[in-house]
Amino acid sequence: MRIWKNTRVYSDPRMQRLADWTAMMLGAAEGTALQIGCSPEAIVAQAALESAWGAASIGNNVFGIKADPSWTGPRRSVWTREVLNGESVMIEDWFRDYPSVQASIEDHFRFLRDNDRYRRAGVFDAKSDLQYFEALQRAGYATDPAYAERLMDVLRTVLRFSADAVLADEERKPSTAPRLLMVGCVGPDVAALQRKLGLSETGAFDGALTRQIIAYQRDHELAPDGIVGPRTRASLGL
Repeated sequence: MRIWKNTRVYSDPRMQRLADWTAMMLGAAEGTALQIGCSPEAIVAQAALESAWGAASIGNNVFGIKADPSWTGPRRSVWTREVLNGESVMIEDWFRDYPSVQASIEDHFRFLRDNDRYRRAGVFDAKSDLQYFEALQRAGYATDPAYAERLMDVLRTVLRFSADAVLADEERKPSTAPRLLMVGCVGPDVAALQRKLGLSETGAFDGALTRQIIAYQRDHELAPDGIVGPRTRASLGL
């Protein structure tokens, strides 16, 4: 497993913890991401949503996987919030317990691989992180009807943190590749994007620009995630 570290210092201790946690998780997530076909950041985003960025993980169980009858390892009984019949309720249930976060990530992959409903839902056929999240939702990974949308919101934050992560055992210069553009970004590259779309050049990536990007992506058969990455950038000619 490759070890990543966060290179940015935040004045807010909570932001610092989230950035450091994201960097720690990236290396552990790379193997699973390669086998599934999504980005490591997508795996980290799901772990972040399920465990409140590691703060609420159940015995290193960062994906909230329950201990069904097939599970023979350690387990813990925990109160958890579920959506039942359209209502949010608290129930007590059993969850798998792991010796490490790495073990949790590896079991997460096995859990998806060995349950046919995830394959039928298209988890291993997804061509983008959004499609991976939508397949998880179709398969019933969570009871939240907006699960994929919530994962995309978390992914945007993970991507911001991962941009500041570098391999801990390598000296390397910051990447010269164009940054990912998403809601919250400010600068001349955002203004150039707005100019390309025929919009007012405010230089601020807001909700209105996100909706414009999503509409453009849908019209051009791109993953409609509202993020200007390499494929969307190439399509726009930026």
